[in-house]
Amino acid sequence: MGFYQDQIVLSVSYGLANSKVLLFDNCLADKSFDFDEKNAKRVISLPPFLEEISGEGSSLYLLFESGQARYRLIPTIFHGDRVIKINLDKDI
Repeated sequence: MGFYQDQIVLSVSYGLANSKVLLFDNCLADKSFDFDEKNAKRVISLPPFLEEISGEGSSLYLLFESGQARYRLIPTIFHGDRVIKINLDKDI
């Protein structure tokens, strides 16, 4: 979980399925608000095994679990062995 401007940023990852980053308007004061994908202001599709997100300004830094040595033994999956930086100000 992170924050970008006035938005809440959540990461969603389920094993081999593509990961997602979901951006929501900051509705924490609304007790009935549900952080469901259908309520997201923006959805960014990413490779599987997204593990950590961190934000700084308009940049979001992504770390993938697939960078681990045990995943490198599986040639058919994405190997994210670097920190990936994306700019949230640009359309992705």
